[in-house]
Amino acid sequence: MSNPSRPYVVTGMVGQDGSVFPRLEIRNLITKHPEQYSLFVRSLLQLYNPDYQPKPASFVEIAGIHGSPYQRWAGDPDSTTVYRPGTNGGYCRHSSVLFAHWHRLAVILLEQAIGEVAAKIAVADELDPKALPGQKGRWTQAAKELRFPFWDWLDPRTSEEGLPRIDGISIFETPTVTIQTSRGEEEFNNPLRTYEYGENLPANFEDNMGVWYRTYRWPRYPGSEWENLTEDYKGLNRALTGTDHPNQEFKPINYMRDKFGHLFKLPPTLPEGDWPSVWDHWSNSTPQERRLDTHFCLGSFEECHHKMHNDLGGDGHMSTPDQAAFDPIFFFHHSMVDRLVAMWEHIYPDYWMQKGWYDKEGKLHTFIGPKGTLTQEEGTGVDEDTPLTPFKKNENEYWTAKDAHFLHNGGSVKKYFTYEPVGPFEFDKPLDREKQQDLIGFMQQYFSTSKLDYTYAPYEGSLPSLFNPPAIPSFFPATHEPLQNFRRWILFVELIPEAWNGSHNLEFFLHDQPDIAPATVPITSVTAISRQKKTRCAACIERRKRHTNYLQGIALLQRDVIIPLMKSSGIDFATDKDANTKLPTYIKSQLGARFQLPGGDILAETTNLLTKDDIAKLETLPEDKFPRVRLFSGAAAVPKADSGLEYKPYYYYDWQDHGFLMTKETWKWRPENWR
Repeated sequence: MSNPSRPYVVTGMVGQDGSVFPRLEIRNLITKHPEQYSLFVRSLLQLYNPDYQPKPASFVEIAGIHGSPYQRWAGDPDSTTVYRPGTNGGYCRHSSVLFAHWHRLAVILLEQAIGEVAAKIAVADELDPKALPGQKGRWTQAAKELRFPFWDWLDPRTSEEGLPRIDGISIFETPTVTIQTSRGEEEFNNPLRTYEYGENLPANFEDNMGVWYRTYRWPRYPGSEWENLTEDYKGLNRALTGTDHPNQEFKPINYMRDKFGHLFKLPPTLPEGDWPSVWDHWSNSTPQERRLDTHFCLGSFEECHHKMHNDLGGDGHMSTPDQAAFDPIFFFHHSMVDRLVAMWEHIYPDYWMQKGWYDKEGKLHTFIGPKGTLTQEEGTGVDEDTPLTPFKKNENEYWTAKDAHFLHNGGSVKKYFTYEPVGPFEFDKPLDREKQQDLIGFMQQYFSTSKLDYTYAPYEGSLPSLFNPPAIPSFFPATHEPLQNFRRWILFVELIPEAWNGSHNLEFFLHDQPDIAPATVPITSVTAISRQKKTRCAACIERRKRHTNYLQGIALLQRDVIIPLMKSSGIDFATDKDANTKLPTYIKSQLGARFQLPGGDILAETTNLLTKDDIAKLETLPEDKFPRVRLFSGAAAVPKADSGLEYKPYYYYDWQDHGFLMTKETWKWRPENWR
C-alpha cells in the first residue's frame, strides 16, 4: 500500500528493463494478443473498485482529474493550492497550448495503473495450481508488453459499422466478454461498456449526473425521469456512420479524415518566427495569436477531436466534459488522439509553443493559461516549461509539455510506449529531415478519402481568374510550384462554446441542391464541447463571463460539392468579368446551417432550411449565440515533375476571404430545446 502523504509518480510502464512496446488498436489487441487483452480486462475491472489501493491509481481518482469532482487528486497530496478558498479550480487544460500533452499524461497515468495490476495478475496466473499446462512465462511476457489500446475511429470501417465489431459483436456495447485465463476461458463483465460508481457518486455531480450511478452513452428517458433510461446505440452508430447517401465524402468519418489530413497541409519551411503561432493554432481551438487566423486556415486539432466526444456521448457522459473521463471509452478515444498528436509532432518538430508567440514586429508575447486552475494563479503565462499538474515525473518535479513532447529518444523524458508503424512512418525514431516532405505527403494520402490525383486535379472548362494562382511564397520548398486552375474551398468558423448550455454541433447543408445532397444530409461540420452552466471549472466560468471566447474550426467543402455548384451557378466564367465575386456569393447562398445538441435535438437553423410556417413562428436567434462563418479559398503548391518526391505533398497558400455567410436575421432558434 502506498504512503498517502507521498505523491504517486507518473512514470508510464517502466517495467524491469525499461522496454518500449506499442499501444495496439483495440481490435488488434483482442484478436491477436489474447493474453494482453485478458490482463487488460481483469486489471481495469480491479481499478473500478472504489476502494482500490493505492487510491491515486483507482479509476475514480484518475477519471476525476479531467473534470468533476474538482478536488485535489490523491496522487498529488502536497501541492500548493493557489485558487481562492471555497471554489473549485480543477486541472482543466482545454483551449490551451498545453491541451495535447496534458491529455497524453492522463492516458499514461491510467496505462501505468493498469500495468501495475496486470503484472500481479500475470504472476498469480502462472503460479495458480489450477492453471493449464504451458502457462509459465506466457502471462508475465504479456504483462510486460501491455500498453493502453486505442480505438482508431478514423478507420474506414467506422463509416460502415459505427462502434468497432469483432464477429458481429460490438466490443464497447456487449455487457460481458469471454477471455482466456491460465485456467481456460472465463466470462467477465465488459469494462469497456460502462463504469459503475457504486453507492457513492463523486462530489459535485448534479442534475442528471447526480442520479446516474453509471456512465451512459446516448441516454434516452421519458420526460425528465432521469432514473428510467435506456441507451440508444442505434443513434450512436448512426452519428458515426451517417446516412445511406451514396456519396462517401458526406460520411461523417470521411470528412473527419479529410479534416485531419488538412492539418498536414503545412510546408515544413515556415519562417522561424511563426513556429509558436502554428503550434497555437494547431493545438487548441481558441488560439491567442490572431495574426495567423486566416494566413494558413490550418484548422484546430482540438476542434477535430471534439466531434467524437459528441458522437459517442449523445446527451450522456462523453459530451459532458465535467464527467467525460468516467466513461471508459474516453481513454480509448484519447489514446487515439495521442497517436494523432504523435504523428503531427514527429513530422513538424520545429512547430512548437516554445516561450510564447511573436507579433509582426517580432515582439514576444506569453501564452496566457486558463484563469484560476487549482494550482495556477489567474492570468499566469504558460509555455513549454509550465508544470502539467497534477502529474509528477518524480517526487519533486511535475511533468512539463517539453518533457511530454515526442515519443522517440529525442524526447527529454522516456514514455515507454510507442505506436506501430504506419507505412514508412515510425513513431519511435527521430525524423529523417531528408524524408520529411515524403512523410507529409504520405500522411496526406493516408487520411484522404479519395485519390489525391482527383482531389487536386485542375478544374476543367472556363474558369474565373481567381483560379490562376500567384507565385508560391519565397519560404516554400524549392521542390514546389503553383497548381494551375485550382482552388480549395473551406468555411472558417468561429463559435462561442458557452453560448449554449453544453456541447453542440454546427452542421452545414446544401438547401437547394438535391442532385448533390438532400437538405437533410450534412456535408461538413464544426463541433464544440463545453461545460454546462453549473460547472465548477474556473477557466470555463471565466470564459462564460467574458462571452467572447471564440472557438475556431474549419469545415471543408469537398470537390464533389464545388464542381456541381459551379455548374449550377449559371455564371459564364469565360466572359463574366465579375465571376470572381459572383461564384463565392453563389456558393454562400446555397449553404444552410443548423445547431444541434449531440443527442439530435435542433437548437437553431438558418431560414433556408425551414418552411414558411416555421419561419413565421420561430424567434430570431439572440446575438450572443450567433456564429461567425466566412468562406475562404486557397491555392495549392504541388511538387515539380523533377522533385524526386515519392508521395508528392501539397501545400496551401494565398487564402482569400470571400466574406460572411448567414446574417443574424437568417437564424431562427428553438428555445424549448435549449437545456
